Amino acid sequence: MKITNEHYAKMEAGCNAVLAAHPELPEQYRAAGLSDMRLNWDVLRAATIDDTPGIPWICRNLYCYMNDTHIGTALKNIIGNTGLSTKALAAQK
Repeated sequence: MKITNEHYAKMEAGCNAVLAAHPELPEQYRAAGLSDMRLNWDVLRAATIDDTPGIPWICRNLYCYMNDTHIGTALKNIIGNTGLSTKALAAQK
């Protein structure tokens, strides 16, 4: 991945906080037929990173050296590691 370890850790903490506060989200997205990509970006949108909402933080810190594809890969890795992706939940059923 093209993201620095520091930025990855901050994104991971912000996203994991959203998922911890709303553990029902992945199942709701799966039941609605929404994709993992949609879940990942919505979790980022809801995250707070360094006391900043997720998207403005991304704009200030990541877009200077990354694009949406790189950010999406980091999000896929972060959410996928929780075992809460919509694909992982569908496989459990």
